[in-house]
Amino acid sequence: SSPWIHPPWWENAAIAWTLLKDNARKFSGEDLARWAERGADDLMDVYPAQVRIAPQSHFNSYHPITSRFLHDTWEEGKFVIAFNGVLSASSPTVISVLYGAYYQ
Repeated sequence: SSPWIHPPWWENAAIAWTLLKDNARKFSGEDLARWAERGADDLMDVYPAQVRIAPQSHFNSYHPITSRFLHDTWEEGKFVIAFNGVLSASSPTVISVLYGAYYQ
């Protein structure tokens, strides 16, 4: 049995665990006051060297039904649209229409 099967964001949780599982140990002895004085990038040493950080909106913007135009809303020219949350914010019929017209 895997802890990543039942949560609604299982694929995100599994990837995050793979990338970040050692951070609790790595940062447990860090002096936060000293870190704050240095003014270092807050993402320094959080991710493995192979990982590059980019805004979510560049790669995985939300459908307007989910974003409600409040954040990261997909628009033409953005790379990928995410349908996460569309079903819970609409209906199976709306999902069928959206998926059916996705490549048009």
